[in-house]
Amino acid sequence: MKAGIALADAITTVSPTYAREIMTPDHGCGLDGLLRERAGCAAGIMNGVDYRIWDPGLDPHIARNYTALTAGFKALNKRAVQSELGLEVVDGKPLLAFTSRPVPQKMPDVVLDALPALGEEGMQFALVAEGESHFQRRFRELAESFPGSVAVRLGYDEVQAHRLLAGADILLHPSRFEPCGLVPIYAMRYGTIPVVRNCGGMADSVTDASASALQQGMATGFSFKAAEVSDLLVTVRRAHALYRKPIAWHRLRQTATQQDFSWRSRSAQAYADLYRSLANMPLRAQAPGNGAHR
Repeated sequence: MKAGIALADAITTVSPTYAREIMTPDHGCGLDGLLRERAGCAAGIMNGVDYRIWDPGLDPHIARNYTALTAGFKALNKRAVQSELGLEVVDGKPLLAFTSRPVPQKMPDVVLDALPALGEEGMQFALVAEGESHFQRRFRELAESFPGSVAVRLGYDEVQAHRLLAGADILLHPSRFEPCGLVPIYAMRYGTIPVVRNCGGMADSVTDASASALQQGMATGFSFKAAEVSDLLVTVRRAHALYRKPIAWHRLRQTATQQDFSWRSRSAQAYADLYRSLANMPLRAQAPGNGAHR
């Protein structure tokens, strides 16, 4: 890896923010000094998504297809997933989804510590994921303590993940680090509002619902800075407060569903432009007798 970084004509990773983060000691894994030296050759290009697979208007796995113009049908998917997972079938409570692997990177410890308070405040929670056994055990114990409000389905199940994204109101997707973060991008297309930590690609894809962003029609989710229970709770409560304002929540969902992270919209073109720039570069000279390299 070090040799590749040192000798490459271009260095890429999967988001602009993460490209900057790996040049710091916290995220550089010992290569941050070299990456800073080669910063002029580094770029971050967001991953694209395939909306033929992740689109509620086309998704064959969900209870009722819908689009940004027929978002009212999302409520049918919510009731279907509540019934399927054994949650109380009710419209007035926000349903929080967690589909990340329960591993330290994804902050399941923080989510677990926050859940009792969120449950007491009238929120539902559903997990569909597979990860480390001690986290899985704690999630199961919470489900037993909050029947009808907390549901846990352990194991990788993409079909159920599609249904949960279609039915949930809010996606909990905090991370201690996140090169890109595709699930929040999928969630936005489904009108499921992401709550993320402001890091990596999630800093580039999710616009926090601040007062000014909401007023300008730019907000697509909620974000926080510190990987702490207090920050997560404050942010989820902000989301819950907006959820209780149907008109404002509808506008936020409309903005989220209209975001375009398809490969064709920007990412593929950015890679094509990078490759063309490399093809037009002059060969770099090496030491005498060693020719040139690219």
